[in-house]
Amino acid sequence: MRRTKTASVVAAFITAATIASLAACGSAGGGQRTEGEPLRILTGSGPDTGEFRALEQIVAMYQDEVDAEFEVEYETITDTDDLWKKLRMYLVADTLPDMFSLANGPIADELISQGKLVNMTEVLTDADVYDQMNAALEDFFVSPDGNLYMVPSYRGGEMFLYRKDLFEQHGIDVPETWEDFLDACQTLADAGVTPYVLRGADSVMLLRFLSFPAWTTSGGEFIDAVQSGDQTFSDGPLGRAGAELLHDLGTGGYFVPGFQNMTLGDALDAFSSGEGAITYGNTNFAATFAEQYDAGTVGYFGIPVDGDEKESTGSTFPVHGGKGIALNAESYEADESFRDFFDYYLAHIDEVLYEQGLLSWFDTPIPADALPPVLVDLGTEIQNQTTGWVSWDDKLDPEVLTTMGDEANRLIADQTTPDAFLEAVDAAIANQ
Repeated sequence: MRRTKTASVVAAFITAATIASLAACGSAGGGQRTEGEPLRILTGSGPDTGEFRALEQIVAMYQDEVDAEFEVEYETITDTDDLWKKLRMYLVADTLPDMFSLANGPIADELISQGKLVNMTEVLTDADVYDQMNAALEDFFVSPDGNLYMVPSYRGGEMFLYRKDLFEQHGIDVPETWEDFLDACQTLADAGVTPYVLRGADSVMLLRFLSFPAWTTSGGEFIDAVQSGDQTFSDGPLGRAGAELLHDLGTGGYFVPGFQNMTLGDALDAFSSGEGAITYGNTNFAATFAEQYDAGTVGYFGIPVDGDEKESTGSTFPVHGGKGIALNAESYEADESFRDFFDYYLAHIDEVLYEQGLLSWFDTPIPADALPPVLVDLGTEIQNQTTGWVSWDDKLDPEVLTTMGDEANRLIADQTTPDAFLEAVDAAIANQ
């Protein structure tokens, strides 16, 4: 009989009592799972997501085909901040789950330094699938020591979506540089068309624009240098290019009216209904525009580059793997059934992701009949990328991100200058 337990957690708060409780209910041996107990899985993906359904499907397949007594216990925390708080609580209490969501950032570095994560480079190599992993995804998840300690949930890509009919009507070519992008926005604005539908209820998209010039030029080198203290945002052209780009977009009046309150869903609805000519997209919801793509009214393009750049990574479509999947080294090494299940997972994740309407993180042929044409085309495009996306959300301290978001909102409102913005961010980093 198949046995699965699911717990949905909305928020988590660190208290001494909570940590003590976690320690008391954790497995013996500081996080080691006793064979035969349910496999504890902490995931940041909700039950309505394709990646969660893919995991559930593989668990069910394993129970049907290999071990009917295999049990799992899910803990789901979809709020990212709460997820990382809960994971840190488990780390402090030494009761890490067996399998858990993880970002390639400070918590991962801490876990790696303590030897608490399975070396995925070795696992993938032993399973003879390491060479199938997409190069950009490997770049996205690789740790400073050159190894992987987590695998992707799926292969995701980001891009700009645009109204092809409006571009053609106003004689606008797909922008290749940021100068082209700003010119396109101005042409649209002059014609009475709202150029850009911005998700503005949070600072996610503002951080994207700030980071684009650095990413297309040097991948993660800029933000790594900032983190290590070898560089500041005010040093050199890359931090400044992002600040000036965001300032130009905001002060140009190119954003849809009311963007400050727009969530991601609001922005997509507004773009879909024709309220603007450009917005930012993700392969996770690209299928939403499948009919418009097939009809030739919606298209996509990659991240423009700085026209003054002398070097570029050559990658213009940000590629990521969602939240990484990491394994508890202690329980993995002690439990043969855990190792057997994960071998099965690796053997079937490729086909199952496609069945769930997601792109696989292996560079295998994309089945044309499994996905709509827009996803097949995007999937083929991002398979050719070699540099993984670098999310500043994962790399920078939360207090720094708060300062950056606040100052970015002031920047697009022309309440501060690019120079003052850079100084404020540098001060926040120096004080963290």
